[in-house]
Amino acid sequence: MTKRIYFLRHAQAESSYEYQDRDRPLTELGRSQAAVIGSYFKEKNLVLDKILSSSAVRTTQTLDHLGLDTSKSSVSVEPRLYNADEKMLEQFFMTLENTVNSVLVIGHNPGLFHAAYAYSKESDNCTVFSYDLAMLCVFEANFEHWADFAERKIRCIDIIHPNITTTPDFSSKFA
Repeated sequence: MTKRIYFLRHAQAESSYEYQDRDRPLTELGRSQAAVIGSYFKEKNLVLDKILSSSAVRTTQTLDHLGLDTSKSSVSVEPRLYNADEKMLEQFFMTLENTVNSVLVIGHNPGLFHAAYAYSKESDNCTVFSYDLAMLCVFEANFEHWADFAERKIRCIDIIHPNITTTPDFSSKFA
């Protein structure tokens, strides 16, 4: 069975000069970035079984501004995702119920970048070399049980950057 993993870095947030890092809210641009990514999910009719978000204000606001119907999703705000590294993300995945076939993780660099790079480096034409704000990476995992996550049968299948200077364009870099 194939599983889908979506990594979303939070959208643009206010400066850390004005706020404690965990308390930084989204800027107007950040709210727009999140809405564009939310439109991508809606256009593709994607249903998420599980959503994991860091507890930082900018990640929970990113989730809110995606505008997704979360009535069919299990949503968890996880303080441990705030500084999660690749190993911590792996632990989250390995504890998911096997009925979860799609999971969205909203988090931060450098953890998301390191994990995305590690999971994508064996993928054809879809390697993550940087992780911009509000960037969405889509991974396909070829296993039935999340406990098998460590075997890394994962490949990157899409990278989406929000483009809010024009009408939202959901074509991917690798379409």
